[in-house]
Amino acid sequence: GRSNLFVGQSFRAMSLEEADALADLFGLRASFADLCLDSAGPVSAFLSELDVALHAALADLGGKGAYAEARRRCPGLVNADHHAAFLWREDFDPSLAATRIISYWEIRKEVFGNQRCFAPINQDTMKDEAAALSSGMLRTLPAKDKFGRAVLVWDPTHVPGFSIKTVIRVWMYHMEKLTGDPSALERGVVLLGNHHKVTRRHFNHQLIRGILDMFSCSPIKICSIHICNPTRLVRFLLLPVARFIAQKKFLMRMIVHGGSSNHMLQSLSRYGLTKEILPSDFGGQLKDGEVQSKEATDSNASQTKTNNMENEISLTIDFSKAEKQMDTNTSCKGAKTGAKTNTKKAGYQTVPSIWNEIVEKQLVDPRMNLAVAAVLRDPQLSLEAALRKEGFRYWNLALPQDVPDQEIFDDDGVSLAERKNELHQRIHKEKKRMEGHSNGKVVRTGAASGLKPSQAYKDQTIKGACLLPVAETAQQHW
Repeated sequence: GRSNLFVGQSFRAMSLEEADALADLFGLRASFADLCLDSAGPVSAFLSELDVALHAALADLGGKGAYAEARRRCPGLVNADHHAAFLWREDFDPSLAATRIISYWEIRKEVFGNQRCFAPINQDTMKDEAAALSSGMLRTLPAKDKFGRAVLVWDPTHVPGFSIKTVIRVWMYHMEKLTGDPSALERGVVLLGNHHKVTRRHFNHQLIRGILDMFSCSPIKICSIHICNPTRLVRFLLLPVARFIAQKKFLMRMIVHGGSSNHMLQSLSRYGLTKEILPSDFGGQLKDGEVQSKEATDSNASQTKTNNMENEISLTIDFSKAEKQMDTNTSCKGAKTGAKTNTKKAGYQTVPSIWNEIVEKQLVDPRMNLAVAAVLRDPQLSLEAALRKEGFRYWNLALPQDVPDQEIFDDDGVSLAERKNELHQRIHKEKKRMEGHSNGKVVRTGAASGLKPSQAYKDQTIKGACLLPVAETAQQHW
């Protein structure tokens, strides 16, 4: 098995970025308390260096920008405790922390506006978002995971009806609350997504991009992102779009969990998310009442929600009939039709245009063609070995335990299970083409010959490149 092949590999065989991602996924970071050290001394020493870096950054900006304005209008919000949170986030690198602080205030001003930006983010200033806070779209679990990290639960089914800015304000509110938790600053947080009821109306790629931008400047580190119970729409549309627009550092920390309830719980437990701390909708032991959001419920929440929506864009998106056909039939023909359909609404870039770019990128990947040819030349070569041989890099194969194929991703954010399925389908199609030659002679064409596939061959293989079988099914095969 894989554990026998790769158990000897160590962190030294990985890049620094890969080792950092692996440490975040499996909670392998030691805290100051674990090392019997006091963090007050290092924090105090680096704060002075951070002040120097911030003054230099402000000089470069000519004393302009949201952070410079915050220093003038709300000096109490840019104190040492606020700065220390960013030092923790950047592993005590003053230069990187200064850059993150300036970016954070720019995002904060854009999201909250010129007035609310410079007020504390608390329940008093979030009265307009009371309905969103109490909706259950984002909750903090009462217990930490096995490695002492806070756990955020994200449920996108509660998002429709709220604007993009409102949703991002809810995220920033929770992040701001976590800055008061020393363990969250030192160990980071884990994001747990419940996607078992997600449909088209719950999805907006601009919201995903906005949340990722907020993550990139937040003082709280997202150690891992766990997507649970994904529907077909999530598997075949939302995840490819998210992988297309997300940075590599997020893709390396993204894990998909599916299958039966027991299988999902077993998979989550590998990453410190045990049954005891999980809510009931994930198969855990916490009852709904124990996981309710701690924010106070506004008695006039519905009216507040209506007022908040007046000048902002709703997240609800109408998808074309072709896209509906893709979700119900999971046919690639529907995806191709949807890619040509104009579904622009409220100035958004259409989702099908992004989907089309993803499809084209997958179709022309020469590594898959080489992997097909390698297996045809050597039938004893395993699918995983062929993929690795021809350039697919799976950095987290060197794990200290067996991990399912659907939880192992390459540099493009595609799981090993999906790659195996695609390779198997491509090999099967190529063998049929070879066997169907009119004179019975084995002739290698297309991918098997290493030549660029014809358009006809692309049309035949588009299903294998776009919509792959479920990851759990793939693992049973291989």
